[in-house]
Amino acid sequence: MKKEFVIVTGLSGGGKSCAVNVLEDIGYYCIDNMPPQLLPKFMEICQKSGEEIEKIAVVADVRSGERLYMLKDYLAELEQQDIHAKVLFVDANDDVLLKRYKETRRKHPLMDDKVTVLQSAIMFEREILSDAKAAAEKTFQEYKDKATEDNFAAIADKFGNTSYAGGLVEGA
Repeated sequence: MKKEFVIVTGLSGGGKSCAVNVLEDIGYYCIDNMPPQLLPKFMEICQKSGEEIEKIAVVADVRSGERLYMLKDYLAELEQQDIHAKVLFVDANDDVLLKRYKETRRKHPLMDDKVTVLQSAIMFEREILSDAKAAAEKTFQEYKDKATEDNFAAIADKFGNTSYAGGLVEGA
C-alpha cells in the first residue's frame, strides 16, 4: 500500500502544532522538527519497512535553519522516488503572531544578535518560507487569536477524515 506523506510547515506561532495534533488524531504518525535533508532517506526507510505506518506527517520549519531553503529540492527528490508529499502550510497574520509571542514570552527561532525585533524576524521567516508556501497544496490561515474548529475540520477533511470530531473522546 502506498504511504501518505504530509510535510507540515509554516510560520512559527502560526498553528503548526495544532495542525499536527489534528493529523495525529486522524491516524498520522507525526514527527516534529525533522531536518528537510532527511526527508528523502526517512521516506525511503518508511517505504521499505514492514511496519504498518501508512500515514506520516513531519514538521519542517525554520528551526532547520538554511536547510529549509532547499525544501523544494527535497520534494523533487521524493518525487524521483515516486513519493508524492503533500505540503500543508500553516499561517497567521502578523497581528496574531505578535500577540502570541507577547503572551507566551517565547523567543522567535530567528531572533539573534542580528535580528532583534520580532516583526523583523516574522518578515524574514515569511521570506524564507515563500517557496514552501508556493509548493503547498493547502494553506490554512488563522485570523483569530486561536485556531478554529473550522480549520481543524478542514485539515482533517483535506487529509482523509471527513468526520473529524475535534479529537474529543465521546462521553468525556
